[in-house]
Order: sequence, then structure tokens, then C-alpha cells
Amino acid sequence: MTVYTERAKGSPLADFFAEHAQVLSIAFFFLACVAFFAVTTDTFMTVGNLLNVVRQAAPILIVAVAMTLVIVTGGIDLSVGSQVALVNAVAAVSYTPMTLPPGDLGAVSGEPASIKQKNNPVERSCTARTR
Repeated sequence: MTVYTERAKGSPLADFFAEHAQVLSIAFFFLACVAFFAVTTDTFMTVGNLLNVVRQAAPILIVAVAMTLVIVTGGIDLSVGSQVALVNAVAAVSYTPMTLPPGDLGAVSGEPASIKQKNNPVERSCTARTR
């Protein structure tokens, strides 16, 4: 039978570093990267760049908070990554305007573009937006 013993208590600071070594190493690496880029470039610590970084991190932060709630409640769902990808793809497709060149829909069906434009109100409205 193996007997486990606790480590003797040392200084409070050493115990704190021992208990939180993983989180502290990530924080130290982050601060080292910030210091490196702040010293080597003129544009890293500008307001515009910091706002850009915050804007790019916001969707990941929202998903991370939502996943934290899911994990805390015990309903771990591993399909969240695919759901985020699907929502981003649908948002990107719906955000782009539906402007098609005049012959695109006619080329798919084999009809000449002039006949297709006269008979199809949807294509006429799409081509009217491009002009």
C-alpha cells in the first residue's frame, strides 16, 4: 500500500506559484509578447491596433463564455465548433449582396442571357442592382 503525504508548507509566495504555475506561465508569456511587440514596432500599442485586436477576439470570447456555461452545467457539447463555422458561413453568404453579372443564371440553364433576362424578374432585379 502506498502512503501519500503532503508537501511541507513553505513560504506563501512559493505555494502560490506552485499552485498556479500553469496560469501564471500563460500570463507571463502574454506579457512578454506584448512587451516584445511594443518595443520592436511603433504601431502595436496604438489605439487603432488595440481596438482591432479586441474586435477580432470578440467572437471567440462570446463562444468561450457560452461554452463555459455549457461545461459548468454538465451538458458538454462538442459540436459547438461546427455550429460556429456554420453560422459564420451563413452570415458571410447573407451579408454579401446578391449581385450577379447578366449571363450567370442563363449559363447554368443553357438559355441565352437575353431571353433569361426578359422572362425572369429575379434576374432582372439582380442585374438592375449591378448597374
